[in-house]
This record gives sequence, structure tokens and C-alpha cells, in this order.
Amino acid sequence: MELFQERQTLHRNPIMWITILLILATGFWAVKTENALPGDEDWPGMLILMAVQAGLVLLLLQGRLETFVTREEIRFRWFPFMWKARSIRWSDVASAEVRSYKPIREYGGWGLKGYSHKNRAFTIDGNVGLQLVMKSGDRILISTKQREKLEVVLFEMKIPKTPHV
Repeated sequence: MELFQERQTLHRNPIMWITILLILATGFWAVKTENALPGDEDWPGMLILMAVQAGLVLLLLQGRLETFVTREEIRFRWFPFMWKARSIRWSDVASAEVRSYKPIREYGGWGLKGYSHKNRAFTIDGNVGLQLVMKSGDRILISTKQREKLEVVLFEMKIPKTPHV
């Protein structure tokens, strides 16, 4: 039985919309500067460029972070980059807490961040996330827009909080 579930999308992230505008502007600029028209030798290349750009825009529009918490595990996936949800058993978690974080300072921004296998982040936007500290010492942060609800679930499950150093 799921105690908590959340689905965050990229639709509210201004960086995503800026990226889409840049992708589209690049495509229009390439077509305009090349003056590629049907019948020109550059036309197939421009058509491929526009198809790739349309694919990138559609990929970004599908972006979402799904999180599910049960008494046994937490499952999450950052679609379309993670096709299968990752599952973490609570028995492998040393501590957990919902905390504020600094996305740029701590992780270099939003998205799938795993510069160090010891410290990974799965975020959409905002600055609040579920911080998991694994028994192995690894740290995983999953963004959330439902801070209070997730805090209640952790409290009711008696998950130890992360000690602050």
C-alpha cells in the first residue's frame, strides 16, 4: 500500500522553457541562414535537424519525476531518462529527512545529478527534497513539492532523521 506518491513535471521549470526556446531558435536560425528550400541539396540535412530538435522538445515535455513510498521501500524514476523505477528498501536506509537544499551550490543545478556515486540527486525544480543516507554511506536526494505530507509519512514510519553536523 502506498503511503505517499508524487508526480512532478518539467512544465513549471523555467529552465526547461528556455532550453526549448533555444532549441527552436537554433533550428530557425539554421534554416534561415542556409536558405534551405525543398529541392536544395541542404534540405535533407535541415529536415533531419528539425526532426531531431522536435524530438528533443517532445522528450523535455515528457520529463517527470515520480516518487512512491510504501512501508517496505521508496521507488522513484526520472522519466524518460530512467525507464524503470529505482527501488530502495527502507532496511538499506540509515536515516532520512525532508530538507531544503541549494540546487546549484550542492548539485550544479536540477535534473539527474550523480557526479559522485556517493552523492546523487534526482530533482525537477525547487529546493526541497527527501535526503536519504544509506547504510553504505551513499546519499540520495529526491525533490518533492509535498514537504509536509512526506514529513508526516517519515514520522509515522519512525524513520531516523539525518543528524546535522
